[in-house]
Amino acid sequence: MQLHKANKLVDAERGYRQVLDVTPRSPAALYGCGQLLMRKVDYRGATQMFRKLVAIKPEARNAWLRLGLSFEAQSRFADAAKTYRQLLKLKPSDAEAYVRLAQVLLALGKTGEAGSAFRTASTLQNRPSALVH
Repeated sequence: MQLHKANKLVDAERGYRQVLDVTPRSPAALYGCGQLLMRKVDYRGATQMFRKLVAIKPEARNAWLRLGLSFEAQSRFADAAKTYRQLLKLKPSDAEAYVRLAQVLLALGKTGEAGSAFRTASTLQNRPSALVH
């Protein structure tokens, strides 16, 4: 992870893969390697990492979000929409997921559904926090 932050991508990827060779279900290594592969524009590889991660940690919001982004990067908008919908089943008040969903629905030409998703995102973003009085 320190190598990744230091922008030593070759060494960082080697490190992630070494961890995954020993502990193939390491959430941190799967996420880090997926992020690194996205940065290297290896979207298919990133998709594989994030798919494994959501299988291991289905409650991990960022894993679902990154999986959707990896699909978007490959212009696999139907897969991205399915992924964001799955995230919204887990986190129904996730405004960012609604925005991402709306954007891929637009790419698919589903303007009505996209408009609905954008409106929901806007409503959620304007909702006052329960902590604010």
